[in-house]
Amino acid sequence: MSYDAIRDALKTRLEAVDDIGVVHSYQRWTAEAPNLPGFNTLFKSDGRLNTWMISRVGELSRKAPGDDSRYAVRHTLQVLAFYAIDDSAASEEVFQDLVSDVLADLRAGDRTLGGACLTHSAPEATLDYADFCGVTCHRAEISLVVEEIV
Repeated sequence: MSYDAIRDALKTRLEAVDDIGVVHSYQRWTAEAPNLPGFNTLFKSDGRLNTWMISRVGELSRKAPGDDSRYAVRHTLQVLAFYAIDDSAASEEVFQDLVSDVLADLRAGDRTLGGACLTHSAPEATLDYADFCGVTCHRAEISLVVEEIV
């Protein structure tokens, strides 16, 4: 087990959710305008800004119970999602449903992420709005604590 394996397993898991958009295993940013090819490749799916990015925002280690040579490590992961606002397409409803699908999958699926970790916590989400590279977006931040022994 390693953070790399955990991150990659979470990325694979997110990519399996219908209509998820573009998933990155780290936070991506660009100075390129939203109508340029590089921006479109990095962040757009089906012509709409719809991107999800994984980042580790914390780590806590302690001695593993009953084994002084190993550590129990808890990684706090953050999944950031941005979805372009389009009132005429009811983007609020679409994005809320997409976030619900991701949360339901994380609650119901394999809590070991395919064996990449011991377990993960129940996901927690906050939703709001943000400007992302000049595009006004729905924004979600999903937190997940993942445990491993190293």
